[in-house]
Amino acid sequence: MRYFYASPTNQPIGPHTIDELKQFHLNGTIRTETWVLEEGGSQWQPYANLVGPGAGVAAPVPMAPAQFTPAQPTAGGPLKWWVAVMKNYAGFSGRARRKEFWMFGLFNFLFLIVAMILDNILGTTVAGLPYGAMYLLYTFAVLIPGLAVTVRRLHDGGKSGWFLFVYLIPIIGAIWVLIVLASDSSPGTNKYGPNPKGV
Repeated sequence: MRYFYASPTNQPIGPHTIDELKQFHLNGTIRTETWVLEEGGSQWQPYANLVGPGAGVAAPVPMAPAQFTPAQPTAGGPLKWWVAVMKNYAGFSGRARRKEFWMFGLFNFLFLIVAMILDNILGTTVAGLPYGAMYLLYTFAVLIPGLAVTVRRLHDGGKSGWFLFVYLIPIIGAIWVLIVLASDSSPGTNKYGPNPKGV
C-alpha cells in the first residue's frame, strides 16, 4: 500500500510506501500526529494510528478529522490565494481548486499591469516596448509557481501535469487545456490527493 501525508501547509505529499513513511518519521519529516491517507482512500488518519502502538510510536495529539481539510487560505481576502500559491512556490504535487488557480491568474494580471506602469514611470522600458525590467523580474519570479499551480489544477481534474504539453497543439490544444482548467474538481480523493474543497 502507498500513502499520502499532509505537509505543514496541508498539501498532500506522496504517495509513499509505509517504509518510506517510517524513514520520514525517523528523520523528523513527519510526526506522530501528521495526517496520512491511503492511496485511493477517503479517510485521513494520524500516522501513529497507521503504524500502531507496537511500532514504538507515541499516541498522536487528538484532533477531530473534521478539523483537517486540504490546504485552503483562511484569511486575507482574495489576495490570500495568490499568497498561498507563492508560499507553495515549487509544489507540483497535490491538487489546486479552480478558485486558487484563477485568483492567482487574476492577481498576476493586475501585478503585471502595475509592473508595466512602474516601468514607464521609472523609464526602464525596453526598446520602445511598454514593459521593461520590473515586468520581466515579476514574470520570472512567478514562472515556477505559475507552472506548479497549473500542474496542480490539472491534477485536480485527474490529469497528469504532462497534459500541459497538449497546449502546444495549435488552437485545439489551448482550448482543451482551458476547458480542463475551468472544470470543477473531481469529487473525493484521486491519485493526486484529496479534493482541495474538502468534499
